[in-house]
Amino acid sequence: MATQLQPDNVYGVLGGLPVAEQTQDYFIVFKGAGGTGPEIIDNTAYFIEYVVDYEGEIAKPSSDSIARLNLLQNFPIGKTAIVRTDNASSINTQLGGEHLITGVGSQKPILYTQYGIPSSSYTLNLTFSAPNGAPAVSSPTVSDVLGTMVRTSSLNFDDISYTNITNFDDIIVAPLNNANFDSSSGLLILTSSNKLVQTINTFTFKISYNVTNNNSRPAEMIVILKRGTITLSEDIFIIPPNLSKQREFITTIPRNNLLGSPPNSLTQIRIQAQTTTPVTFSNIAFSLATTSPLPPFRTQTNFWSTGSDTNITWLTASSFLSLNHGNIQNTSNFIGTGGSFGLSPITNTFTPRIGDRIRFEYDPSKDYYIYETISPQEDGQGLLKLKLNTTIPDGTNIDNFIIHRVDNEDIKYLILDIVKKSTISDPDNPFTGIILPKYPSERLKNNLDNILSQLKEKNIL
Repeated sequence: MATQLQPDNVYGVLGGLPVAEQTQDYFIVFKGAGGTGPEIIDNTAYFIEYVVDYEGEIAKPSSDSIARLNLLQNFPIGKTAIVRTDNASSINTQLGGEHLITGVGSQKPILYTQYGIPSSSYTLNLTFSAPNGAPAVSSPTVSDVLGTMVRTSSLNFDDISYTNITNFDDIIVAPLNNANFDSSSGLLILTSSNKLVQTINTFTFKISYNVTNNNSRPAEMIVILKRGTITLSEDIFIIPPNLSKQREFITTIPRNNLLGSPPNSLTQIRIQAQTTTPVTFSNIAFSLATTSPLPPFRTQTNFWSTGSDTNITWLTASSFLSLNHGNIQNTSNFIGTGGSFGLSPITNTFTPRIGDRIRFEYDPSKDYYIYETISPQEDGQGLLKLKLNTTIPDGTNIDNFIIHRVDNEDIKYLILDIVKKSTISDPDNPFTGIILPKYPSERLKNNLDNILSQLKEKNIL
């Protein structure tokens, strides 16, 4: 199965610190088990009550606790664990025994188009909201002014005068109506008198770039979003000497501030920068990333393109997906949430990271780990790129996908590679037991029976 082909440096991201093959001093008390679909197919999540050490001390594995670190170190991804059930029956017998560990934490979807099991069950229509903002509703009466233009060539700032950022190389996402980019002048031009533009309440801009200070003294920087001569928003920061860093500036502007009152026929938006010490900008991306309300759906013909290198695959996101890197997919009306398919609504930003998983179609053999990420602000073309742990078979429908992670900062369950039967849930007779590491230490083995007796006296087991 593709999910078992993890590169070594992914273990630490998903399961905590990598460990050698050694004996372990801790075990888990679990209470209840649940299915992991549709994100992970045919696995079981064992709900963690406590982490117990070889002396019988119990602890809850909260996000900042030592118990969490002990749990991640003793039950790493890709190793096996041994389940001992308290109340085995003919229904749940298969959940006991030795099983592969595939996740520790809680499942969190990041992005999806899939809404059913057939390979044709996916959508080409996605909408996004800005992070930390109220969910925006797609409206057919709002102009689609969203877009991104990029400048990959370097731009030197030599003195303290304000400098307009101009001569962008490419428009990777063009506004569909009532707006356009002028790459030469670096302007976003809105037809601000248009009634559809005037129905937009807020405009969220995203400005990303690399900035390098090769001097021996710090550089005080200001990056400004301007409407004509009026400053709309500014980002003030300091770059230490001899340092290069990536930076992203996200700002939301109310309609009246952006368009003026009354609005002019055209509104021209640009970026300016000022520095106290010579610096170099590169890989500049200027985006109108989202509006509230959102415009109507943009129908995509492809979300991803692929490129292979020996035994791995690189995925390159479409310009539309790349534009929405860092935004949140709006799933309030997504057909696959809840109901029979059971996807959870998305609350995390679309910011894939190492260790996340992507599956194509409803096929467990097409389930992959993300091995490396290149964000749009790091990429010369302004596109998101993902490196997977192995190759994707020819003929796979890569537009039918789910991206999700098992977040080990939020410890709720241990996921094992065993199918859960839907009929094992019984609130009057909960499915309980312990999960041992495959190689428990001698002191844990010697004390285990006494510890279990103590846990039963305390009604923990």
